[in-house]
Amino acid sequence: MAAHTYTIARQFAQDLNLQEVRDFLKRQPLGGYGCTRTGFAYPEDNPLVWIKFGEGSDIIPEARTHRYAFRMLQQVPEEQRRNIYIPEIYRCIAHLQRAYIVMEYVRGRTVAEVRAESPLAVRALAGGQRNLDMLDRAIKLLLSLPVPEDALPGPYGGGLIRHPMFPASRSPWYYRSINEMENHFNQTLVEGHMADRVPKIMLERELHLVPGDLHDTNFMFTEAGNLYIIDFGQTCFLPLSLMTFAMRTPCKWIAGMLQGKLKDFPLPEKNQISLEQVSCVFGPY
Repeated sequence: MAAHTYTIARQFAQDLNLQEVRDFLKRQPLGGYGCTRTGFAYPEDNPLVWIKFGEGSDIIPEARTHRYAFRMLQQVPEEQRRNIYIPEIYRCIAHLQRAYIVMEYVRGRTVAEVRAESPLAVRALAGGQRNLDMLDRAIKLLLSLPVPEDALPGPYGGGLIRHPMFPASRSPWYYRSINEMENHFNQTLVEGHMADRVPKIMLERELHLVPGDLHDTNFMFTEAGNLYIIDFGQTCFLPLSLMTFAMRTPCKWIAGMLQGKLKDFPLPEKNQISLEQVSCVFGPY
């Protein structure tokens, strides 16, 4: 996007009338499988922004984390982040129980959209292996971003963890430390009568910015060959074992294509059997 277009989009976001947006939403059809849509391009005829919306308790922590990742990525040397981008958030609006993230509109296609075009979708991404390498690099970039000294397990600024190992991808409570999380997981194994069947969980003592949801709608390629990470709903500061878990989550095409691994970035394996059992005791995600 040209610099003047960014300027226009930023100003448009600041001048945005929330009531007009809400009226627009009321006129929209449901999304796939009859589900309510969670985002849309606006204005409809000539989009300048993408608006994501939902429960404020989910959207506001996501916006904080998204902004943090955007800011930290700008500080990574350009040669290391070449072709990897995060959309800029122009504005976050809270209204009653809902919140709206108004962000940069990216003209491109999600991995899911590319896959839907062809039965040969595995290689339909222009560039083939190059784009799989870019996905691998994007995930590693997030994992390598600096973590605030006072960060707790969860989104930037605090909150419930969003991650596929929890029911409805939401932790049952706030964890004040890695120790507290580890103790809760091990106690869950005891309560689920699994503690004598699987190893005790021993989480890593460092946090990383973990993209827990590797769904192929969360990554977008542009015609220029750039990759955008466009969703941070389940991106939280977590021990690396939870990245390993996310890479093994069923039905996630990206994780499957990367074969559950990251190049030159070993992910811990020791807790996986036990974490899978904890997730089963928690209930379906």
